[in-house]
Amino acid sequence: MTPEELSKVKGFMFFRSFADAASFLDDSERLWLYDSMSDYAFNGVLPTFAEVLPRNEGERRKRLAWSLVQPIIESSIMNQVNGAKGGRPKKNPE
Repeated sequence: MTPEELSKVKGFMFFRSFADAASFLDDSERLWLYDSMSDYAFNGVLPTFAEVLPRNEGERRKRLAWSLVQPIIESSIMNQVNGAKGGRPKKNPE
């Protein structure tokens, strides 16, 4: 997505399932998820992840939560960007 398109993004859909998934995270992980969602939606910045070690449960939870919300945020943004282009042309009345 281009910076011009991102500058037109005014919001993104936040579903109950996001909050439900985030409820399994601790406070710092939940804040990270919410910040990552807004950074991605408004600035196109993908979150970075630390190396996932078998005992690093927090990092694995963050990756799992992000993998669930990223495609939905992308879809929401693309719908907004495409809608700003005017949508489908009107049908010929004939």
